[in-house]
Amino acid sequence: MEQKQLICDLLLDAIRQTRAGNDVSALKFDEDKEVVEVFFDGSTAPGRTINVALDSGWAMIKDIVNQIDIG
Repeated sequence: MEQKQLICDLLLDAIRQTRAGNDVSALKFDEDKEVVEVFFDGSTAPGRTINVALDSGWAMIKDIVNQIDIG
């Protein structure tokens, strides 16, 4: 079983190294809902929710990168 929160944590580090993504503060995987919530600096509510149901780890990464609204 892939550790999807760990994947999100590692991807967050890469995203935050870019100019477009430096305001992304967290990627939180909700195992029950099978979504990733994207948080931006200064916000306590998710700025974006991405459905990753049935995604492999690699598919989840692609979904996040393709759907996150940065830049």
